[in-house]
Amino acid sequence: MSPKKWAHLGKLANTRKCATSKEIAFTLNQTYPNLNIAFRTICENLFNLGYHVCILTSILMLTVAVKEHRVEWSKSHLDEN
Repeated sequence: MSPKKWAHLGKLANTRKCATSKEIAFTLNQTYPNLNIAFRTICENLFNLGYHVCILTSILMLTVAVKEHRVEWSKSHLDEN
């Protein structure tokens, strides 16, 4: 990949954080018609740029203040139906 395409890949990865490698490959292939890049190449290049796959496996715990606010909100909206 040329430095210009490499920079474009980095920009796509930075701005579209939830995009898959296939989506990024499709975007690059649309932007540069003579480029035929596979999603595995995107994965490898993103890894070389320092991006890693991470899947959130735990649920963030609610603070006491947030729990109290939710209880107050639900009590105040009990009779709306």
